[in-house]
Amino acid sequence: DSAGLSKILADCDILICNSEVTEAEHAVSDNRKNCGQIRKLTKLYNNSASSGRLVLISNQSAAGPSKTNVAKTEDEKETPVSAYGKMKLEMEQIVRSESRHPWTIIRPAALYGSGDKHFLHYFRMMYKGICVSFGTEKRFCLTYIKELARSVESAINNPAASNEVFNTALGESFSQSELFNRLSAALGKPYIGITLPQEAIRVVSFAEKLITLLSGNRYSKANLKDFESNNWRVNTEKAERVLGFRNQSNISRTLLLTYRWYLKHHWLS
Repeated sequence: DSAGLSKILADCDILICNSEVTEAEHAVSDNRKNCGQIRKLTKLYNNSASSGRLVLISNQSAAGPSKTNVAKTEDEKETPVSAYGKMKLEMEQIVRSESRHPWTIIRPAALYGSGDKHFLHYFRMMYKGICVSFGTEKRFCLTYIKELARSVESAINNPAASNEVFNTALGESFSQSELFNRLSAALGKPYIGITLPQEAIRVVSFAEKLITLLSGNRYSKANLKDFESNNWRVNTEKAERVLGFRNQSNISRTLLLTYRWYLKHHWLS
């Protein structure tokens, strides 16, 4: 309740917002719910006695894909293409325009790591030995969950992070086939790779059934446009320059650690 939250926020030096509801078939109601939640928290924090900072964990989808062949920076115009990306951008805009406290927005790339469900489908496909990709060789960046935590720690301990947006990701980008090869090498598992035409993903019922069959994950219609975009590379030079932060995770080791966590908790079967 609001009274209870206000009491908690009064002694809160740093408010980190990293919660949302996402259901594929309820994109519009999810948008209202999540944006309403961040607006409520921002207002309560504004009215508290705290003099701290608000940190929003956003997502690369809020910025949208790069329109060129280079990695996208934080200063470029946001052009989200999916319902999910538009929701994340609206949440960012609420924080920027309504927070009376200093704020920081962190935009990780595609997250992976122990306990993550959004990237689980890649591991499930590799576990089953059949990996499917759609269309051309898209390029994207990855962010290991523990490196995201490190980037947040760097931001909250640095006054220069106030009222700034930061990308965080590994220093290299991947195509789908490159990621499958890295997974195969890290896990010691062979696989059969299948590439389907880009048009196949537009047949929503087909894509939903195929991805659900191979990975066990429900296909998100709200993210369909993200799948169709080809360049999801992000530029992380700002975080390195302003925060002195650089991702240090070893991709092969962290993929293996993530895989072992999924096995231990029976997420792959």
